[in-house]
Amino acid sequence: MNIKKIFIGKKISILILFSILALISIYVYNANDSVLTSDEINFIKNHPVLYIAPDPMFAPVEYIDENGNYQGIAADYIRWISNEYNLNIKVVKLNNWDEILKNLENKKIDIIGAAVDTEERSKYTLFTNPYIENSNNILTRKTFDNSKGIESLKGKKILIIKGYAINDYMLKTYPYLSFSYVNNVKDALLTLSTGNADAIVLDTGQTSYYINKYNITNIKIAYPLDYTFNLSIGVRDDYKELISIFNKGIKSMNNKKKDQIQNRWISFGVYKTSYSRQFILGIVIASLILLIIILLFIQWNNTLKKKVQTKTLELTQELENRKKIEVELTSKNKVILETNELLENAKYELEELNDKLNSKVERRTKLLNMTNHELELSMFKLQNKQIELENTNTKLNESLLLIEETQDRLIEAEKQASLSRVVAGISHEINTPIGIAITAITFSTKELKNIKQLYEDKKLTKTKFSELVDLNIENSMIILNNLKSAVNIITRFKEISADNSIMEKREFNLTDYINNIVLNLKPITKKHNVKIDYLYDDNVRVNTFPSAITQIITNLTMNSINHGFDNKDGGNIHIELTKEKENYVKIVYSDNGRGISKENQKKVFEPFFTTKRGNGGMGLGLNIIYNIVNKSLQGKIELFSDEKGVKFTVVFPKNI
Repeated sequence: MNIKKIFIGKKISILILFSILALISIYVYNANDSVLTSDEINFIKNHPVLYIAPDPMFAPVEYIDENGNYQGIAADYIRWISNEYNLNIKVVKLNNWDEILKNLENKKIDIIGAAVDTEERSKYTLFTNPYIENSNNILTRKTFDNSKGIESLKGKKILIIKGYAINDYMLKTYPYLSFSYVNNVKDALLTLSTGNADAIVLDTGQTSYYINKYNITNIKIAYPLDYTFNLSIGVRDDYKELISIFNKGIKSMNNKKKDQIQNRWISFGVYKTSYSRQFILGIVIASLILLIIILLFIQWNNTLKKKVQTKTLELTQELENRKKIEVELTSKNKVILETNELLENAKYELEELNDKLNSKVERRTKLLNMTNHELELSMFKLQNKQIELENTNTKLNESLLLIEETQDRLIEAEKQASLSRVVAGISHEINTPIGIAITAITFSTKELKNIKQLYEDKKLTKTKFSELVDLNIENSMIILNNLKSAVNIITRFKEISADNSIMEKREFNLTDYINNIVLNLKPITKKHNVKIDYLYDDNVRVNTFPSAITQIITNLTMNSINHGFDNKDGGNIHIELTKEKENYVKIVYSDNGRGISKENQKKVFEPFFTTKRGNGGMGLGLNIIYNIVNKSLQGKIELFSDEKGVKFTVVFPKNI
């Protein structure tokens, strides 16, 4: 019972808290509901004048009166919202509703005061929330017999007003009826009244207004239609901020103001206007306050009940305690006697337990002494083990230093081996121009001896002399060009070999430098029928270690020849050099060899990893590249490979 009451009390407290939070939320939401955003304020500033075109004959919703003034329910709403938000709205007078819609679609006007949101209009119009609700009817002359239903209008002339939203509904719902269009309400009513039409379709509000205005007495509502349309303010589809402003204005208008507008134009309830948010919120807030008062009263009542129940329980408990005390006092003497007997027995048992405890203490003391001795022995052994581990650690450090020194020697050996391969290639390349030069010199020497002999024998003619001189000049040019070629090869190799022998940083043209490396590798690539094509950005200048660049290009090329092409003839290498953002450069090296397996891609940069163990490869080529890029060049290297070949991407800063 108590648990149930506690549960109910908690529920009431939760309901009270929820109601208070709801009140706060409603207040905050309502307080900010009509406030314009910065975008809406900017829209009003950027559009000092807005243009509205009212339906000239849609009274009492909107119309142009005899004095040319904009009047009606919609006009009062527009004026009130304009005053609230400082909108400058000018009226544009057009002939009929159809013309108004075309002007809105072509953005010649900005606003229409009252329209139904249809699928066709929504293609070029934004609509507010509806603020007027209206019903529709089929009107006939009073002499028409409407007892047989709408089917009796079949074959009759029925008028509908051009551009009205109900037209689509009538055409779809009553396809067996014949409809004709008129431009305005006045024409429709007068045509029906004079007998030139049998019926018209019109809403209740306009029917009431215009029948009274034109004093038409022979028209009746023959068939109320199951079609109620909601009227909204419409704006051009690119004015999203304006539709939001109108929505806020409609929501913030209180119910009293809405009733004033309706009562001004309609003496009975033809149009329905929705209650304002303030009115609804007022009802909600009042209900919540009443709920809180009721809940507080229930909570207070429950609290009083709890206090009464608690007090009653305390008095009942006190009465029971007094009865228990009386019973206890009655049997107290008996308990004392039994207690003395128990104490005697307990004394005897305690003495026995004390003897047993002393015996156990002696045994435990002996066991503890033995354990302490064993622990001392274990500590001594651990100290010896620690000394052994320290000695082993010293030996391991010495071995590690030896391994690092050996690795450095092997890396240096790999560098020298790489340079030796380039030297061998250069030696082969330089033999060609020097051999041609020697042959040409030998030929020139022989021809000069012939000239001398002919001269001594007095057989040297002017023509023969001229031919021999021209031939020797041509031969001298061959010698000169080939010696220049040899000098260029030597100079190119000298620059790269000098850079490779010392690790010094300097500024140089990276484009030309890589081109020279490729030319120095040409004898090796030519021997293996490997073609190198490249794509360079012009004049890429860097301040870094040229020897590092040489080592990267050379080792990657040799790696392609030895592993990618597997020492087989034929293969293509592509090198790209590009400038990157933030003062970085990127070298992309790729070949069309057999690639590297996924399993080995994680290992290729490790020292001494090679797939050709025992065939002369030490497995240091890619490890050297990795260390050069990351340490010397302060960059990064990435590998991508598939069965079509490999691609290495090297990125490093221009200036170190």
